Amino acid sequence: MPWRHKALLFDSVETVLQSRVASTAGYIANDCVEYKWLFRELVVTEHQSKILFISRESIAEMPPTLIRELPLTGLQPEAAIALLQTFHLTASDTELARLATGYQGHPQALEQLATLIINDLEFAGNVGKFLQDRDWLLIRELEKLTDEIIARLSDIERTCLGRISIYQTAEYSLDCGAIAAQMPEVSLYELKEDIIRALKRRHLLEYHPEIRSFQLHPLLRAKGEIMLWKNPENLRAAHRQAYKYFLNIPLKPEAEWQEIEYIKPLHLVHYHAKQAEDEEEAAAAISRIECLCRVGTAHQQDDR
Repeated sequence: MPWRHKALLFDSVETVLQSRVASTAGYIANDCVEYKWLFRELVVTEHQSKILFISRESIAEMPPTLIRELPLTGLQPEAAIALLQTFHLTASDTELARLATGYQGHPQALEQLATLIINDLEFAGNVGKFLQDRDWLLIRELEKLTDEIIARLSDIERTCLGRISIYQTAEYSLDCGAIAAQMPEVSLYELKEDIIRALKRRHLLEYHPEIRSFQLHPLLRAKGEIMLWKNPENLRAAHRQAYKYFLNIPLKPEAEWQEIEYIKPLHLVHYHAKQAEDEEEAAAAISRIECLCRVGTAHQQDDR
């Protein structure tokens, strides 16, 4: 077959990229400069071959007009369930779906999880027993995978990832303001241009325009929480910053309140205040919620 019909595949490209420095995330490491020349020549030189780069991180130095980045997402629910079924687990469709969605279809995670459930005599292939016994996602076998990712982060990236892991993004969108609330020691410029950009280039923090929210993969969120748990004061401090952030979110005027979503920030104030062990603030949030509920009920009666 002529050369012009062949493809070149470069796997694990992140291993030649900068690590542990937020401002240079995605750039070729200083001791791998020959790859910078090689990659650029392959991209800008005219030929008919396909060049494929597989990497956990984006390559910042590649000409954006000449390459196309295709993010690899997890398996769709049906495909993830089909993968789990190949292990002949004892499970209902609901239990398999719970595993598939909990890990967002991550194939490697699902394979390791299914292998554990099959081989561990405690579970003997029973998914329901596993779900009842383990209320956490990050089993030790999977933590090794996240450790490889975390090891490439700078201290400030690791700090940010840990702190924002306490947000419940399924309950409320995670925006730059919420992230900034957790990082008061850095300027907004450094936060956006270095830290957030680095986490995005490393594909640890993804922005979803349809819901206007940043998202962490559940496994990374679990890893971030574990890092915080190692220092209880850091954990409480992160929750304090979170409830202060939600306290500053303006609510709709009470006369316009009709749905529970309108006071969602107050529910989150209560949750984070409890986690921060600030009982006074948690009680104040509950009192305000009860007051708003009474106002809402009164307005509904008036409308009748």
